[in-house]
Amino acid sequence: MAAHNLDPWMSAKRVAVIIGIDYLNQSDELQGCRRDATNVYTRLVENNLFAKENIAFLVDGTSHASYSTPDLPVRMPTKANILKAFEWVVDLSNQSSSLETILLHYSGHGMYDRQGEDDGTNAPLDADNEDDGRHEYLVPLDFARSGMIVDDDVNRLLARINPKVKCVALVDACHSETIFDLQYRYVANSKESGTSRKTVSVQSSASASC
Repeated sequence: MAAHNLDPWMSAKRVAVIIGIDYLNQSDELQGCRRDATNVYTRLVENNLFAKENIAFLVDGTSHASYSTPDLPVRMPTKANILKAFEWVVDLSNQSSSLETILLHYSGHGMYDRQGEDDGTNAPLDADNEDDGRHEYLVPLDFARSGMIVDDDVNRLLARINPKVKCVALVDACHSETIFDLQYRYVANSKESGTSRKTVSVQSSASASC
């Protein structure tokens, strides 16, 4: 999935990154996230919405060899691999004239901290730029060693997506409603709305928080 070789996908109209993490054999193990990712993958492929060679599929546990292709092998959902997958779609959006849609799906743990707290890498972050006064995180498989994926980093990546390309993001994780630091926020059962200080080109984002 090297960013410097995008040739296999230059004619693709749709690409996807699908992530499911159950944190197998860890104290915070989940059940169903890998199944969710597999179900999303299966629906996309069986309904001819996305070609399997255009889907980066990141799950922990078994190799799921049937889901891998020579160009996009199944990868463990480590912090480095998740960020690499995001960089892949960002770079492709800016180099391909064919790409129309990006789908991002994440099912796994989500966390947050408040200003000055630790993100897991022993480096407290400043949350002054957050409307809610806190940072949200995606939790990769190797978070204990590599740390979390902070919302600011996700925002910086997605802000580079070509605005002509539609990006749909589905996040099933705790505290995920502002994980992308989107320009607008929605409060259920309320007329309240607002804007953040940062703008990304995600045109549609559906987040489910536990």
